[in-house]
Amino acid sequence: MSGYVENFKMPASLFTPLRIGNMELSHRVILAPCTRCRSPEQVPGDLNVEYYSQRATKGGLLITEATFISPRAGTFARVPGIFEKDQIEGWKEVTSAVHAKGGYVFLQLWYTGRCPPDVSEYQPLSSSNKRLEGCCPFNPNQIPFAEPKPMDLEDMKQVCSEYGQAASNAVVAGFDGVEIHAANGYLIDQFLCDNINDRQDEFGGSVENRARFPLMIFDAMIQSVGAHRVGIRLSPFGNVHGAADSDPYATWGYVCKEIEKRKVAYVHLVEPRHHDLFQTTEQKLAFLKGSAARMGRDVEDALTLRPFKQVLKSTPTIVAGGGLETAMNTFLEGEADALAFGRFFIANADLPLRLQHGLPLNKWDRSLFYTPGPTGYTDYPLAVA
Repeated sequence: MSGYVENFKMPASLFTPLRIGNMELSHRVILAPCTRCRSPEQVPGDLNVEYYSQRATKGGLLITEATFISPRAGTFARVPGIFEKDQIEGWKEVTSAVHAKGGYVFLQLWYTGRCPPDVSEYQPLSSSNKRLEGCCPFNPNQIPFAEPKPMDLEDMKQVCSEYGQAASNAVVAGFDGVEIHAANGYLIDQFLCDNINDRQDEFGGSVENRARFPLMIFDAMIQSVGAHRVGIRLSPFGNVHGAADSDPYATWGYVCKEIEKRKVAYVHLVEPRHHDLFQTTEQKLAFLKGSAARMGRDVEDALTLRPFKQVLKSTPTIVAGGGLETAMNTFLEGEADALAFGRFFIANADLPLRLQHGLPLNKWDRSLFYTPGPTGYTDYPLAVA
């Protein structure tokens, strides 16, 4: 594997206890959900057990890769599910291995919406019939995305039921809780973002209407397994899979306000990446000024997660995205109660140890993120053999 890239020591306060749901974390370095495509036939196996066990620490929290809640939820190859008995049994081996090391683990639940390639027997569901342009990057044959069906009320009830059942299945499999994947342009985002959701009914138009179905899903999961076992991942500035919103602070500010009322385990926010949002400096400045004016805040608050954190007064906030220095500053400035890492955790199974003691970090190999074998998955060297 590739060599070391840097030493980076995180502040001591990152290695103090944090209460999330009914769990008492011993540190605040969390594994972010990372799609890895290492589950043949959508069933977790020994390789997955080894991967998550490597990253488990006493009192540490792992959030798994996004996992399909039903056959219709997605079609990406080697992505696990949680809707069949053999999948539940496979995940039991993973959770047992994590718990044996004193760790905690949440399962991220996934419904891709309009994002699968046009190869499934199921027409994908979305807020509208707006087709995603281009071809699915997870399909080697460059097959275009399918045209989605705008969901009707019966579709919504069915999907809510599937989310509730998936959450229940996850608890049966031994997970400490579940995280709804409401980020990165997938189904939930397709309702929240006004550039996709052009509905004229009670699920489109205003922020309250666009958030109605996402909150229905959230409540179905809470009813299924309890609020203390439910988290959610949001990307207010995601700009992924064609999802964007004209006023992120209004949209996700309302969503966070509603989540705060529900007293759930946590909210997991994705750090904005400015280079993904703007082609020019002028575009960035225009957004910052307009955003600050709408919020009634200083321009320095725009394009930060600070306003959401201020809404989530009693809900623990996990923040992911950006580099190590960005993460450290976000934590020290009080915008996050815990930090989630993806790429750094992929290449460093013992990341909490390395960050606590300033040990050198392995560099990840991006070309191996989604390959089928153990290479680039479980073979990165540990700091202490």
